[in-house]
Amino acid sequence: MKITLTKKYNIFKAISVFTGLIILSINVFLMCSPNSGDKGDSQINKNDITNIEFRKTIFKEIAIAEKKAQDEADIKFPPTMVKQNADYYDQLATKYRNEIMKKYKINENQKGDIVLEGVQNKWHKY
Repeated sequence: MKITLTKKYNIFKAISVFTGLIILSINVFLMCSPNSGDKGDSQINKNDITNIEFRKTIFKEIAIAEKKAQDEADIKFPPTMVKQNADYYDQLATKYRNEIMKKYKINENQKGDIVLEGVQNKWHKY
């Protein structure tokens, strides 16, 4: 099968148009996306303490931070050194939790409520 220069041009033109449509579709999708960089209402709702996904995110980060603190404490002080291990864990876990509270602009009471809600609803399994 022999393809002439005109047919090759038409194929490339079709591919170019198709690629342009894909890029346009992606741009439209990104502009309509709630995380498109618009700092309007969608950003406020996303970081609203009444938003369950926001609370689940915080709960998950706290769980990860506490696991990290325990792992680091176990490295520095073997679990057989109970007091030193526990003290170092408390120090690290407090530091990491404070960083999360600052990141999400929540206070100690809100953090406690989120942790309690997460445990009661078994968010650690999601």
